[in-house]
Amino acid sequence: MSGENIFEILKRNNLGTGLDYSLYEEFSKTIKEEKDIISKIIEYKNHAENNNNKYSEEIIKYLRQREGLNKYDFSNDEEINKMSPNEAFDNVVGWNGLLGGYSNTIKSWVKEIYGVDLEEIK
Repeated sequence: MSGENIFEILKRNNLGTGLDYSLYEEFSKTIKEEKDIISKIIEYKNHAENNNNKYSEEIIKYLRQREGLNKYDFSNDEEINKMSPNEAFDNVVGWNGLLGGYSNTIKSWVKEIYGVDLEEIK
């Protein structure tokens, strides 16, 4: 690696977005070889661009973390995609620190303000 910084490594590998930088930092915590880190970045980006997830990538990241996974670990996405919208909502709300039934409170606010009952949406 001869003193290169992350930006130089990414540029040399035709990568360089903010996401690439974040992925490099995250993957380098557990992967030591540069080529393996770059491969993992490419694998993750391909998955994110070509997946058929039920929920957006941002929501999926919260759900992964709620399941005890790294937010970039897509190994359990198939199971996560089986969550109902209500289950996913409850988990996202909980992951973001709103515990103790706040998902129901938020759903009731939406119903009262917008007239949309989130419990009825499948």
